[in-house]
Amino acid sequence: MGAIRRAYIYAVALVSLGVMAASVNDIVAWVAHGALGTGDRGDLPLLSVAGVIVQVPVWVVHWAIAQASVKRHPEDRAATIRRVYLMLAIAGAVGAGAAGVSAVVRGAVDGRSADAVDGLAAILTAV
Repeated sequence: MGAIRRAYIYAVALVSLGVMAASVNDIVAWVAHGALGTGDRGDLPLLSVAGVIVQVPVWVVHWAIAQASVKRHPEDRAATIRRVYLMLAIAGAVGAGAAGVSAVVRGAVDGRSADAVDGLAAILTAV
């Protein structure tokens, strides 16, 4: 696969993964607030539901293209853009998990259960 096409595939996959993770986080937080009765959970975040519905297929298609290219062209496995994509995806998950742990601890110390629930949602999304 050419360098420009490879960069496009991984860029779209990374953006769709980020939007999908943020959307899932909003939905998990909304469900958790309702289940635990913390704060006013408001209306269902329909934009987040739409984000999941749209971004899951986008990510799956682009990741499948990248994986197929790796099988056909072994040099794609060692491509720098692939490594950057994987490192950014892992860094995003670790960062979101760390922010979630921080929010849980801060919410527990300050007695703000809504913040703790939001942190728990971030941890679940990161995992």
